[in-house]
Amino acid sequence: MSALKVGSPEVTADQFVGQLLQAFGVIVGWVEAFPKSGLRGDLERFAFLLGEDGERLFGPAPAMAARRAGQPGRDLVSARKVIGVTPDERWLEATWPFISTQIPPPPATIVDVGCGPCGGFVPALLQRGYHATGVDPTAPESSSFQRLAIERYEAAQPVDAVVASTSLHHVADLDVVLGKIATMLVPAGVVIVVEMAWERIDEATARWCFDRLPARSEPSWLSRRRDEWIASGEPWGAYFAAWARREGFHRGDLILDGLDDRFERKSVDYGPYFFPDLGDTGALDEQVAIDAAEIQATSIRYVGRQK
Repeated sequence: MSALKVGSPEVTADQFVGQLLQAFGVIVGWVEAFPKSGLRGDLERFAFLLGEDGERLFGPAPAMAARRAGQPGRDLVSARKVIGVTPDERWLEATWPFISTQIPPPPATIVDVGCGPCGGFVPALLQRGYHATGVDPTAPESSSFQRLAIERYEAAQPVDAVVASTSLHHVADLDVVLGKIATMLVPAGVVIVVEMAWERIDEATARWCFDRLPARSEPSWLSRRRDEWIASGEPWGAYFAAWARREGFHRGDLILDGLDDRFERKSVDYGPYFFPDLGDTGALDEQVAIDAAEIQATSIRYVGRQK
């Protein structure tokens, strides 16, 4: 192993990484003391970029677990280039700390509703010893996934927890899906929901996002909304509400009402939602804008238990 000149005396590369991780661990401890700071997800992503050394701090993050499990996920090259991280991967890795602290310990049985083509949280759950199943019409082809709508899914036995990340606002019949989730859970089972409260996206929030869209990138749902709004000539509120109705989106407050009808609410909070599509703008940047009342918090984080 070659030595790195880091002051005096010489230290090896392994020693330097060890020292870096030790200092990084101090920062992690501070973040854990202030969980609403929004930094935890950013630190997890940094740990992921460190590779196996970063796993000493957090264990494998969702995208890393997906890659090791052979599921779609960023490869080693793109993992070490922030520009190569997709919005879905940014969302999963920023949301994982919240999910991981709310689910029961392994080997609990967990269903990820609407896991999508990346596999959602399933690879990370399997890596940690959970019995996990992802349910989505576009799920990966694997024994750990069911490629069908949640309405058609039949669990082999009641499950300990259900996770639904941005998958409820666009289901055809919200009451049917929430009822299905309730029947899947064991007594006192946990439901963890992360959702979009689209009704809170006012013009100031939209403009803040549009101003931070990457200059050169593939079209995103935000850039398409910007272009359609400008072309429409309508006020933002009228345009966006009409678009959401055409898409069949359920309002965030109505999703909460439906959850409260079926589950005992343990906690609910609002926070950043747009950062995965905003390039260099991270969750912490968005949270700062929320705290300064510049924009609305549009991500819902809900935890409930079977009544």
